[in-house]
Amino acid sequence: MEVVYLEPLDKKDLLEILDYALEKKHNETTKYHTQVKWSDVKWWDIRIEQLKKLINGYDPHNTIIRSSYGTIQQGAKK
Repeated sequence: MEVVYLEPLDKKDLLEILDYALEKKHNETTKYHTQVKWSDVKWWDIRIEQLKKLINGYDPHNTIIRSSYGTIQQGAKK
């Protein structure tokens, strides 16, 4: 994981841009894709919330629940 340091105003701007992008995605989908059976708006709802958490300082690697993939040894010799 890479660490990115943000000034408070940069952080505020990024959060506003993400809110704006999500609003545009919702408007675009309802305006142009009314006949389409599948839409990716729900995925963007989830993904933008995740990005906003990261910008606000959430560390996804510092949790109690771990993925089972963490047990795989990197570069193990056969």
